[in-house]
Amino acid sequence: MVSACSEPTDSFRLDPAEIVGVTASEDEGHSPDVMALRPSSASPDTPVAEALAVPSDAPVAEALAALADTPVAEAGNASSDTPLAEAASDALDVDDLGAAQQVFLDFDGGVPTFDVVVENLDGSSSVVTSLPSHVYTPEERAAIEALIAADFGPFGIGVSNVPPEEGAFSTLTFNGPLPIRLVAVAGGGFLVNGSFGDSDAIDHRNCNPADAAVIAAHLWEFFVLTDPSGRSFSAASGLAIDAEHPLASRLSEAVVQQSANTAAHELGHLLGLRHHDAFGPPSSGLPAGGSPSPLEFVPPFEGPLDAAETTLHLMSTGRTGATPRVRASIDQFFSERSAIKIMAGQRLSPTPEAEAQTSALEPVRLWVPNPVLEGVGAGPSELIVQTLLVDATLSSPGEIDEFRLLGATGEVWTIDLVSTADPSFATPVVTDLRLLLEQPDGTRELIAFNAQIFEGSDPLLLDIELPSDGTYVVQVDAPDTAFIDSDGDGFRDDPISLEENGLGALRMGDYELLMYSLVP
Repeated sequence: MVSACSEPTDSFRLDPAEIVGVTASEDEGHSPDVMALRPSSASPDTPVAEALAVPSDAPVAEALAALADTPVAEAGNASSDTPLAEAASDALDVDDLGAAQQVFLDFDGGVPTFDVVVENLDGSSSVVTSLPSHVYTPEERAAIEALIAADFGPFGIGVSNVPPEEGAFSTLTFNGPLPIRLVAVAGGGFLVNGSFGDSDAIDHRNCNPADAAVIAAHLWEFFVLTDPSGRSFSAASGLAIDAEHPLASRLSEAVVQQSANTAAHELGHLLGLRHHDAFGPPSSGLPAGGSPSPLEFVPPFEGPLDAAETTLHLMSTGRTGATPRVRASIDQFFSERSAIKIMAGQRLSPTPEAEAQTSALEPVRLWVPNPVLEGVGAGPSELIVQTLLVDATLSSPGEIDEFRLLGATGEVWTIDLVSTADPSFATPVVTDLRLLLEQPDGTRELIAFNAQIFEGSDPLLLDIELPSDGTYVVQVDAPDTAFIDSDGDGFRDDPISLEENGLGALRMGDYELLMYSLVP
């Protein structure tokens, strides 16, 4: 039985019967409620790399507070009024990847122990013990490096367990100062939550090549150390323990696979990827299982619910079905959406707002490495994608920005707006996003609208199939409305006035639009 009293490490045990569930969290703080954007609530952010300086015996609350977000940046593309099918012939050299990102895998810079925290029903919490972190063997380090290199090699990104001798590089530190939480459940027992990773920020277009992230495989050490029978470990990881697969071997297997998957996930954030970039295959909308729920979109998502491959993808998380078992037992890979966004960040320069509004936007055709190892999209070595990238500003309340593009019947477009999600935007703006079809007589038909999705306050138009040939208008504005969870039902769908809550400044600011459509 676990209590809130401190116990010596060698006597700490958790009865498997007390475990009512196992979850993992990643990137806490990357999807803030709009109220967290109040100017008065701002505090200096601490990069993940600095968080590693927190002593291993510091209270968990302090260690977590050190894991904040650090700035970076993002932007948009080019213009004309030719039809998309013709305009997309503006191709870029497949080998022109720009400056190569370098990544250092730091297996020695983490913490020697991790905290186990009990969170009681009355809201109190305490550190009950500290347990030793996993010691990565040379074989495990080599295996993790190989897995991560396979994920990023096609994008020209170099990965090594030796720091580069020159040039900027991102650092992924293993054994980060992330806790194991035992969350008390009414009726008895605990929900075991392991924190797998965290990154400095969502760095759109990889504007900061020297950022950092931490990775932790503490969950598996926790299960082995607190339940030597292996039952808890096996139930959480999905890896059976038997004569041919002893616990020590399975522990190594889980640590390697989860560490590699989480490291690739966090590096994805450092390249600008978000959790919704895991949805797949393209045109399939959201996963059918309700993770996330269509009700977590404002208004509720009404598109397809066929994204059955999402959990196979590295940018998935617990919110989108990537359970600890998935992270520990499956060699995940990037989705088509993730590959598109990585390559757009490497190859595209944003089109300034004034230029983007002079005429219909002209898509740039990209050839993108296909990372899909299994599923609908597996097979072709490359994807052909029409892309648009626009950098814009809403400079006064009530202003409406409009951008035109020529679309064809059946094309499926995703329009991704970024502002509040990227802390490098000095003046973020909370926006609404619309797609309208402009009729020959000047009237307009609303095709799609979104104000907010399940992560953060930036809108997303996901997999919008165009109903006809014609001129489409992408419209962005910033009304005096945002959405939070004020009624406690778990959905951020309750409207508030920005002005009345001291957030009027969020009605003006900078944003970027990334628009893309796969070419069949």
